[in-house]
Amino acid sequence: MRLLEGYLYVLQKLNKLTTNSNQKIAKYHFVQSFNRAQYSWLDIKLRQEEANETIQRQLRQLITSKENLKLKSKKDIYSLYELPLDYYHTSNILGYSNGCKVDISEVEESNATSLWFNDMSVPSLEFEQSFASFESKYLKVYKKNFEFTRVNLTYYRRPNEVDLDSGYINADGLASKNIDTEWETSNLYEILDLVVKDLAFDIMDASRFQLMAQATK
Repeated sequence: MRLLEGYLYVLQKLNKLTTNSNQKIAKYHFVQSFNRAQYSWLDIKLRQEEANETIQRQLRQLITSKENLKLKSKKDIYSLYELPLDYYHTSNILGYSNGCKVDISEVEESNATSLWFNDMSVPSLEFEQSFASFESKYLKVYKKNFEFTRVNLTYYRRPNEVDLDSGYINADGLASKNIDTEWETSNLYEILDLVVKDLAFDIMDASRFQLMAQATK
């Protein structure tokens, strides 16, 4: 099991970093840190992704597509579509209005009104362009004098959360169980090194707290 090997790897690294050569990190603490680290790692990679083909290859396993997003509601200038439950970050949005394909750019909601009134960026079938923002768990796709018949979303999904059977009851009330990581090779070790940093800081903070407690006795 790759995750259990990763746990042992983290313990070994921590023991090299700290003066106490026999660090005991509970499996459930490791699991919590690993699940956090996946998102920290992914955020770092996504900031580099557009200009770096190596990063694109590293993240390829997270790319997925949802065709024909479910329509939630319609207003005069936009339509709301339900985002997939595992959505994390946009790769590409493509709309269709009958036979016309429309490229949809992701924008900040605060800029949407000015973009809609700008002749260069207004949603247009003639120029095959539109834009979208996010509203809670919905994709807000803007339009002008036309309706979308279909909106497709290509996106980065959330990484699969991991777990180790440790006898611990998780936050969802369920007993811990073995759920291996989907990551392998260099990706896995980059995440594990973030876990080492995270747990090392926890150990340092705990040591400082103990020293402060002793000093105030």
